[in-house]
Amino acid sequence: MIDELNNEIDLSQNKNVMLREYIDDMDVCMSAADIVICRAGASTISELQVMGKASVLIPYPYAAENHQYFNAKDLADSNAAILIEEKDLSGEKLISLIDLLISNMDKVREYGENAKKMAVTDASKRITDCLCEIVK
Repeated sequence: MIDELNNEIDLSQNKNVMLREYIDDMDVCMSAADIVICRAGASTISELQVMGKASVLIPYPYAAENHQYFNAKDLADSNAAILIEEKDLSGEKLISLIDLLISNMDKVREYGENAKKMAVTDASKRITDCLCEIVK
């Protein structure tokens, strides 16, 4: 797959593009990104929110009860991400969308700020509080 893409994209002309089959250091890569293009699993959504990252979310359509769609829709409805269903996705559409976002970095920052506002950073305290209530 990567070799096929390398033959189609002149990476020497795109120094800011890196194609990798697997990312071992996702935290580093996500931190460096202005816009994250990804699926919409719960852990990924939480990471995007805590890091305050703008994102284009493409939910995995075969996830149980379509939960990734609803995760992505929650961010999209909060103006914190863009949702594209896989059935509606094409290379041209994605490139056009990324070009549009790159030309409007204020919007990218707004998406990131809105994502950060949604972050749950006190989960341990919430769980502890619930357990204390149960024990009482």
